Amino acid sequence: MSNQVRVLLITDDQVIQEKVEFWLTTVGMFEYLGSFPSFRALQSSQLYLPDLILVAFEDIDPALQAISQLSLTYPRGRFVIVTANPSVQAVREMMRADVLDYIDLDQDVAQAGVDLLQSYLTDRERYERLSMQILSERVVTQARSLVFLGNKGGVGKSTIATNLAAVFAQRGTKTVLVDLDLRSGVDHLFLGLSPERTLGELAKEVTDFDSTVMDRYLSHHSSGLDVLCAPRSPEDANEVTPGLIRTVLQTLLRQYDYVIVDTSPLVDDILLAAVDVSHDFFLISTMNVNVLHNARRLMDLWNKLGYSESNLRHILNRANTKHGLRVSDVHRILKFSVFWQLGNDERAVDRAINDGELLVLKHPNNRISREINGLADRLFDQYRYRPTRRNRGKTRRFRNFKQKTTVQG
Repeated sequence: MSNQVRVLLITDDQVIQEKVEFWLTTVGMFEYLGSFPSFRALQSSQLYLPDLILVAFEDIDPALQAISQLSLTYPRGRFVIVTANPSVQAVREMMRADVLDYIDLDQDVAQAGVDLLQSYLTDRERYERLSMQILSERVVTQARSLVFLGNKGGVGKSTIATNLAAVFAQRGTKTVLVDLDLRSGVDHLFLGLSPERTLGELAKEVTDFDSTVMDRYLSHHSSGLDVLCAPRSPEDANEVTPGLIRTVLQTLLRQYDYVIVDTSPLVDDILLAAVDVSHDFFLISTMNVNVLHNARRLMDLWNKLGYSESNLRHILNRANTKHGLRVSDVHRILKFSVFWQLGNDERAVDRAINDGELLVLKHPNNRISREINGLADRLFDQYRYRPTRRNRGKTRRFRNFKQKTTVQG
């Protein structure tokens, strides 16, 4: 990694620009890439990805809005707000937006550059330490995080994620499901769970993470699956930051064989944080032209952000539905091969959901259940699956039994 810290400035204030540029000249490790008056002006530039992005506007709200947009273009950049005498409420809003730090315009000019550099270096050191820790543990445990994507609602993403997670757990692997659809999460309903604690409470209450702490916020399903449920309200969802998601997933990867992540249809900084610490990605679509074109746009954004398609797989749901399309049309629109197909039995799926039970448990001989088990077989073959020491034993198919659910208080 280069010793130079590449810095970009977004501001429409000439006075602030001159002051910040003076700060940067006082510290030799900064490489100043330039200044732009707005997010749109930056979009047309050809600059290489910066390490630090300074955002300075008269009010805090425009600065946070700019960061929300910039986080999609620069998912690995770290953001610092330049402001004058911020209020306590403004600082809290910065923390929720996963801002690295803020620089007070009224502080000593000579110290500002030093503080800025120290914040960045401390964050980079922590990130590298966590990355090395996770990497070393992955080599030993072969833990994997599987993220389910779909930028349009109603494609069956949550149905597939919950049922596949239960299959994994039933087969003896330590599996946890994380519902990252922060404002519309339904995984707990599909599983028949009534969680006492969710990701929202975790965000408000926890600062130091370990296995004991995480257990208090997990719900437990009869299949053996553990679940971190989505926040109960939009207010709780606002407490969840990208930094928290990275820490949560990294912590779970140290505890589980498989971390299965169900995401929101919206591409935001929460989703990108999950992508950054995960291994395999499953794009869910149906045989619908609108859905397929939205999926293609998601893939284009995927490539633009620098993610590889080598670990992105396409699952075609409801493939036997007669919509006038063929699988060859899906290939033509997406320009991407189909990894797995699932048929359509909307009546059975809806009935299982309404009963708060999983289809693979309620009707293991249903065609969709068999196809989900087949998907698990294929993934286990690729991952060279072995049961965990705690659950080591013969892999088994589901048996039809009355599902019961429990929640840890």
